[in-house]
Amino acid sequence: YITFVIVGTALLMGSLDSTIVSVSLPTMLTDLRTNLAWLGWTVTGFLFSQCIIMPLAGKLSDEFGRKRLFLAAIALFTVTSMAAGLAPNIYWLIVFRVVQGMGAGALLPSATGIICDAFGERRATAVGLFGSITPIGGVLGPNLGGLIISHASWRWIFFVNVPVGLVLLLVGALLLPKGDAV
Repeated sequence: YITFVIVGTALLMGSLDSTIVSVSLPTMLTDLRTNLAWLGWTVTGFLFSQCIIMPLAGKLSDEFGRKRLFLAAIALFTVTSMAAGLAPNIYWLIVFRVVQGMGAGALLPSATGIICDAFGERRATAVGLFGSITPIGGVLGPNLGGLIISHASWRWIFFVNVPVGLVLLLVGALLLPKGDAV
C-alpha cells in the first residue's frame, strides 16, 4: 500500500500539471508580454510530449527497471518544474514545459508497471484504482491553480511541485521495491 501511495502521488502530481496552468494563462499572458498563440504552447507542448514519450517510457522501464525510470521521471519533472517557475520569457517556458511533459509522460508506464509487480494477483483492482487518479488530478488542477493565482504569482503553480517531487524521490528511492530490468 505504501507503494501505491508513492506512485499514486507522483501520478497525481503529473496529472495536476496538465490542467493547473489553464487558470493562470491570463496572468502569464500579461507578465510574460506574449500573445495567446505562444502561450498556448505551454499547454500543448506539455500534453504533446507527455503522449509521445509514453510508449518509449514503457519500453525503457522494461529495459532499465521500473523503479529507476520512475525516479528519473520524477527528477526530470521536478527540475523542469523549478525551471518553468524561473523561466525569463515565454520561449524558455515552452521548452521547460515540453521537457516537463516528458517527465510526466514517463511516470504513467513506469508507475503502472510498479503497481502490477507489487500487487500480483490483486493487480486488476490496484490498476483500476490507479486509473482513477488521473481524472482526479484533472479536476483538482484548475481549482488548485486558481487558489495559487489568487494568493501568489503564476510561478508558484510550478514551484509547488518541487517539494512534492523531492519528497517522492527520497521516499521512492528508500521504499519502492527494486524492480529489476527484465
